[in-house]
Amino acid sequence: MSTSRDGMPLNKREVVAKARRIIERIPPMPSTVFELRKAAADPNANYDHLVPILKKDPVICADLLRYANSARYGVRHKVETVGEAVRYFGMRNLIELVAASCSDKIVRETFSQIRNLELYFQHVREVSQAAAALAEVQGMSQHDREVYLVMGLMHDIGRLVVFVAVVGEGHAALGATWAETRRLVNKQEELYGLNHSELGAMILQKWHFPEVIRIGVLRHHNPVRGKDISIEGLMICLADIIAVGELPEEILMKALPPEVMVRSKIPVENILKAKKLYIMRSLPATQAL
Repeated sequence: MSTSRDGMPLNKREVVAKARRIIERIPPMPSTVFELRKAAADPNANYDHLVPILKKDPVICADLLRYANSARYGVRHKVETVGEAVRYFGMRNLIELVAASCSDKIVRETFSQIRNLELYFQHVREVSQAAAALAEVQGMSQHDREVYLVMGLMHDIGRLVVFVAVVGEGHAALGATWAETRRLVNKQEELYGLNHSELGAMILQKWHFPEVIRIGVLRHHNPVRGKDISIEGLMICLADIIAVGELPEEILMKALPPEVMVRSKIPVENILKAKKLYIMRSLPATQAL
C-alpha cells in the first residue's frame, strides 16, 4: 500500500492525481525535435534542410551515427558524417528516432530515483527489436519497421508512472526481473484503477509523437475489442510475447485466438519466424555466425 508523506495510506483518487502530476512534470521534447518536425512539415523540405538543425545538438548527432552504423542497416562502410547518416532513414522515421533517443534521456532524468531502472530499458529494447523483426517477416516496408521499432521503445513508459505514483520516488525499486516488476505494476493498477497504456499514450501525446505510435502504445494490452482489431496494438502485444526468453513454440502458437490471427493477417508461422529472427539478432556476433 502506498503512503503519503505523513505515513497515511493513499486512496485511489490521490494515486490517480499523483500519476497525472508526474506526467505534467515530465519535460517536453527538446527544441531540436520541434524544429525538425516543423521543417519536415514543409512539402518542399529535404534532408539538406534537416542537417543544420541536427548539427545544433552533438548528442543527437552521435546517436544518429550510432544508429546508422548498427548492424540493422547493413552499411558496409563506417558512416562518419550526419549528412550521410540521415540518408539511411526516411524523413519521418529520422525525426521519430531522434524523438525516441531524446525520450530515453528524459526518462532517465525524470525517473532517476528508481533503482534497477536499467531493467526497464532492457525490456523496451527487447520488445522494440521483436516488433521490428515481426514487421520484417510480415513483409512491411523499412518505414513501417522503424515505426514499430520506436513503438516498442515507447510501449511501457506508463508503467514507470504507475510505479512512482504508488510506491513513491524515495522508495521505488524495480523488481529483480522485469517479469516481477510487471506482476507488481499489474497489481498496483488493479488496486488503484490506473492503466499504464493510457498513461503512456498521454505522455506520447504530450511529446507530439505520431498518432500511429500513440495508438500502438494505447492498445498494446487490449488490441482486440469485439470486431475492432488494432494492428498496431496487436503487433506490440505479440512482440512483448516474442521477447520472452525461453518461451516454447506451442505457447507462441497459441498467443492469440486463431480467429484473431486470421482477421489480422498475421500467420502463426510468421510469429515463429519473428522469434527466430529476434533470437538471431540478439546473439553476440560470434554466436550468430
